[in-house]
Amino acid sequence: MSYFNELQTLPVEILQDFRSTGESMALKEDLKQYIRELDRAVEIRTAENEHNINRAAQLLRQTFPNLTLTTAKTRIYDAINYFHLNSSVKAEAWCNYYADRLEDLSKLAIAKNNLTEARRNMERAKDFRMEASTIAINPEEIKPHTFLVSPEVKPELLGLKEFNLSTLWKDTQTFINHLPIDSRDKNTALRDAAGALNIVEDIDYENVDDE
Repeated sequence: MSYFNELQTLPVEILQDFRSTGESMALKEDLKQYIRELDRAVEIRTAENEHNINRAAQLLRQTFPNLTLTTAKTRIYDAINYFHLNSSVKAEAWCNYYADRLEDLSKLAIAKNNLTEARRNMERAKDFRMEASTIAINPEEIKPHTFLVSPEVKPELLGLKEFNLSTLWKDTQTFINHLPIDSRDKNTALRDAAGALNIVEDIDYENVDDE
């Protein structure tokens, strides 16, 4: 029986415990080593984002020098084929694997008409799917950025041209005065522009030239 087939026969609790503690009386040493190698292969594909098989295998051999290149490639392929490596988080890949195993066990229980065991496994699989979904969302990536700009910073440091507010306001008035709109709309546009430019001086909006 291949290592991965043996892995599939393990109770999820035993696999979880070994990955958490690094110790297990229930596992053979060669299977423990396979799990360590597979765990590292998942990490290379996710956390280190190495998708080239040869380079990934070489990285795996750096951690486990006793592996041949062929065996190291096999471990990488095992990780790709049996884990959900479209994610960028190793923990998410393992959670999805646990969920897959529990769903398979649920199907076996249904075939044996053990609906209680089937439901229990499906509920646990759902919990792992939800945990994987939670892990996949990095709150730091969706948190809005807060930009702080000191009032001492000059516009040119931000790639902006420095302008004279008084000149800009006069240019704005001239532009609005020459728009082909009636006096009321011109007055509204002037008020909006004054507000946007933070103009606080008294302005006689009614003396607007319609020409």
